[in-house]
Amino acid sequence: MNEHKTCEYINDFLFFILRPVSSSDNTYLYCSGINIDRFLPITKGRHRPMSNPAIRGLQLVNLGVRALALEHGAIPETLHGNECAGMIPSNDSWSAEHL
Repeated sequence: MNEHKTCEYINDFLFFILRPVSSSDNTYLYCSGINIDRFLPITKGRHRPMSNPAIRGLQLVNLGVRALALEHGAIPETLHGNECAGMIPSNDSWSAEHL
């Protein structure tokens, strides 16, 4: 991957963003999320908001990204701050993962 390239996929239902951290070389920020309000009607109320299968799917994608990073010699770290705050769409309710 180009050191300065940002990869983004964003729509009304979900987003995935991978961008370099400007303060260091070969360090990337990965943010992903789903729009809970958009997925609730799809599951027709069978699940509470935080037990929605879409949230579980997002968690599985996060694990897959971690596994891929490990396969290529990277060291994924869980972030406890709010590094993705400016990337998360401001409308509706979003569940986000980041590393």
